[in-house]
Amino acid sequence: MFLEQCSKGDMRKSVKAGFALLLCFTTVFICVVNYDIGLNRKSAMPQMMRKTNLSLNTKWIVVTSTNHPTEDIKRLANISGWELVVVGDTKTPKTWSWKGVHFLGVEDQQRLGYRIVRNLPYRSYTRKNIGYLYAIERGAQWIYDTDDDNKPYDLGLEQFDYTETISGLRFGCNQANKNISTRLFNPYRFFGNEHMWPRGFPLSYLQSHTNGPDRYCLCHEMRAAAVQQGLVHKDPDVDAIYSSVVFYKQAKIVATKTVFFVEFVNVDNCVRLHYSAEPRNSVKSVRAKLPWVLPLSMDLQRHRLLHADKQAGLNEAFNKMAPSVVLEKGRLRRKKQTFKKLGSSQLDRICCIVCFRSDDSCVSVQIMVTDIWRSYFAQKLLHMIGENIAFYPVNAIQIRNAHNYLSDFESERDVYLKTEKIVEFLDQWDCSHEDISECAVLLAEEFSKRDFWGVADAKLVRDWIFDLRSIGYQFPPRTNETDYFIMEQVRGANCRRADVEFDTEKEDTMIEKSAEKLRMFGELTDWCAKANFSDFLRKLPSPPQLATSHAKNQVLVNLQKSVLVITGNYPWNRTIGLLQRMYQPYFGLTIFCGSWFPEKYDDSNENFPRMLHPFNYIHLTEAEMNKGYAAYYCMSKVKDLRLGNVLGYYVMADDSTFNFWHGINPFLVMHPSGDLHRNSGVWWKEPVGMRAALLANKLFTEVYKYDALVQAIWHQFGRGLREKNPKVTNASKNLTTADGWSVSDMYYIPANGLDYHAGLMEVFFEAGLFHEIAIAKYLHSVPYLRADQQSYSLERTPVLLNWRIRRNLNMEEMEDYF
Repeated sequence: MFLEQCSKGDMRKSVKAGFALLLCFTTVFICVVNYDIGLNRKSAMPQMMRKTNLSLNTKWIVVTSTNHPTEDIKRLANISGWELVVVGDTKTPKTWSWKGVHFLGVEDQQRLGYRIVRNLPYRSYTRKNIGYLYAIERGAQWIYDTDDDNKPYDLGLEQFDYTETISGLRFGCNQANKNISTRLFNPYRFFGNEHMWPRGFPLSYLQSHTNGPDRYCLCHEMRAAAVQQGLVHKDPDVDAIYSSVVFYKQAKIVATKTVFFVEFVNVDNCVRLHYSAEPRNSVKSVRAKLPWVLPLSMDLQRHRLLHADKQAGLNEAFNKMAPSVVLEKGRLRRKKQTFKKLGSSQLDRICCIVCFRSDDSCVSVQIMVTDIWRSYFAQKLLHMIGENIAFYPVNAIQIRNAHNYLSDFESERDVYLKTEKIVEFLDQWDCSHEDISECAVLLAEEFSKRDFWGVADAKLVRDWIFDLRSIGYQFPPRTNETDYFIMEQVRGANCRRADVEFDTEKEDTMIEKSAEKLRMFGELTDWCAKANFSDFLRKLPSPPQLATSHAKNQVLVNLQKSVLVITGNYPWNRTIGLLQRMYQPYFGLTIFCGSWFPEKYDDSNENFPRMLHPFNYIHLTEAEMNKGYAAYYCMSKVKDLRLGNVLGYYVMADDSTFNFWHGINPFLVMHPSGDLHRNSGVWWKEPVGMRAALLANKLFTEVYKYDALVQAIWHQFGRGLREKNPKVTNASKNLTTADGWSVSDMYYIPANGLDYHAGLMEVFFEAGLFHEIAIAKYLHSVPYLRADQQSYSLERTPVLLNWRIRRNLNMEEMEDYF
């Protein structure tokens, strides 16, 4: 089949069905100034305040509506601590009213006196801009932009960060001298949909694009992003190419089956979308000749075009564990940026003041194009004032009206043809003016000259700036500074190398995981000298059968909700592939934590299985790990990731064997032996013993005496000691008493105890306390169960210490697992 859309003249429409562009970039400015995070941000409330109510909140929700108050509007109106402003249109009932809501009818809007009002079309989302100005003028410091049909999900508005600083992942660390492709970020891939991309992603870069590895860093403290965008479940924003291709799977995978591929080419100013069929064994050679091929999984057998499900539309979901991620702007040269199309209505977004509005369109550009252009435009300006954007986990569900998605294809024509040009232009463009508002005007005019949008849109930029100034807004200064460098030489550095990737929890993904389990188990039996199961693999179930069986096993279900952290005392050189096959398929996420130097890793050693990719890791320097003396520091860094919806964290040394198929109580700390080694051990006599304990006490009681977060940890430590032993009245005395140690090559921390554990370990790490002593002191302060105290029936110990007694893997121990 063949589908073609050729140029039919100028597709831009002069009808004012779109937006005042500047929403997107001014949001930038106001966000930055009124969101008071970091030393360079100034608290600059508008000087010419015309507040009508001094008791108004500083957090605002802005929506447009043409209906009577919907149930979603009513829910938004009831959110404590937030003001809701609804911007009406000519179709909005004149009797519209709801308690506590600021409603702006058409006549109300005219009386506000904003210059942009005269250029905004009716029956358009663009009128939401009036709501933004209304909120800003009344002291808004945060604006949440959403639609009147989006339903809050999970944490909702609490998903976002309102603090000055946060910890977390940054994408684009040390990317200053790399090409555009390595600086493009696909949020859908990060949140678990490997073959999905947002509308506006440059398709010419898609075929070979990944988000990594080696492009992330993990920072203990960084300034929160000025624009925070949350994804939505169900019907996220994708382009017509993705929406029009729905994949189906057959029960069996046959190597000789025909597969289909989709090709995107740009020839003679035409967009050509077609698919062809080729034998599977020739797909690789065919792919190599194509400009762009839709990513294919091995079990994708056929697809159909034209539209998604007529009734349900799309039905997409994202990984629930994935954390937020901040996009680095690039560094060293002003022109180098990290680019990402900021998305459309798939992204509920929140920012410190005025958000990138996706559903509004420019006056001269198609509605399916304008949000893409404005997003790239705005992000460039954000970077020029030292600000960033971040993507956050799902906080809403969006259900759109199903329709013929090919009708979107024509509307998105410029997205396919011009996005790459815009990205490349922005990568090279620099502003000669030091006033960011003037830079915005200059950039808008450049967009007009290059036919990205029309002259009318550039004028809207000027009008928006005029309105901001009229309400007393002060634009922030330009800056090109960044403080988030990876520093390998510094013990306890703020930012370090890290990489994580996620997948979704769809039914087909579970079957794929089951197939992965079987494959990896087979590879282990081949590797293990003691396997001796010549016919064992033939007795194994099929992937669907295994997926069904494991879904009924509560222990295994809990593992899928848990994180496994594997620590290494020394730099890894050959065992990662083995450990991945043993554990990775069974946990929601497996993270290796230790000294990772990929150039030193021997992945060609025939005695060990090769590494699997993606490889999730957090790098600790050799000085930080200190031969395993500070292995507990890994959990402090895992906490910095800010993973979501985690049941608990298993921590094990790479020289232990974890019999994970035996369950534990997932709501209590578990330690195989507990703090039984009282009054023993030579470690107390070493510098990592008593001397470090005394320093830790000094940090708690003197150095960080006025640090609220550290003191909260210290008070919890003392409270925990007293609850376990009422005779303990002095936390300092307990901390500095040489009362033993605990072998801690494996333990479990429930998710609700991570903050305390990680906070305590941060101080112990700064003091240099020995691992087994640090964990013992922690166990003194929390309720826990030893392995032999678990409520589950344990026929075997859950952990074997390979360094203590030479052991060989006995694969028979896993036979009952299948």
